[in-house]
Amino acid sequence: MKNVIALLFYLSILSTASFAQLKPVKINATKIPAYIKYKGKFIEGIEWTDKSGKNTLLLTETGEQWKTNDDYNYREQYLYAYHYLTTDSLKLDWKIQDYVKECEVDVLANFVKNSTSITDLNNDGVAEIWLIYRVACRGDVSPSTMKIIMHEGSKKYIVRGESKVKYSQTDYAGDKMVFDVSFNNAPESFKTYATQLWNKYVLEKFE
Repeated sequence: MKNVIALLFYLSILSTASFAQLKPVKINATKIPAYIKYKGKFIEGIEWTDKSGKNTLLLTETGEQWKTNDDYNYREQYLYAYHYLTTDSLKLDWKIQDYVKECEVDVLANFVKNSTSITDLNNDGVAEIWLIYRVACRGDVSPSTMKIIMHEGSKKYIVRGESKVKYSQTDYAGDKMVFDVSFNNAPESFKTYATQLWNKYVLEKFE
């Protein structure tokens, strides 16, 4: 009996460890089944498996869109994130949508390139999904609104603020970071990682 209990305990540890070491794999648009629908242009896709099941994350953007209302011309741009979960069947687990509407100058609604992260910081076998994006309607060199959105299962965590921009040889603007109340009871590792991501990607460069 003791040997059986010891074996079960060992297997539970092994299972937890395997989930803690997530192995996200990037996928391209050709790997997305036709029955998965999304808006916008494909930007990034990632798949992995955790305790919840098979996960598929899709990031898309519409790019700049010109609109006309009577004699008024303006621009709009949208971004989307889709998280699909497969257990017994495929389902849309959650969706993020953000946008800029009725902008007469330069419009921005983009995910920060190469910033998406899949982690398991608290080692519970359920992945944390970190997304970073910027939105703005501006006609000058000024900070954009920057957000970090993190999902862990049904829980959602948000960091809001401003990007950091350089407007002269020595002067910068922005770099304001505010944790949402969703982080009040979050593990300290979540806050630490969110801060690291912010510092890594806050500087916005104009191309």
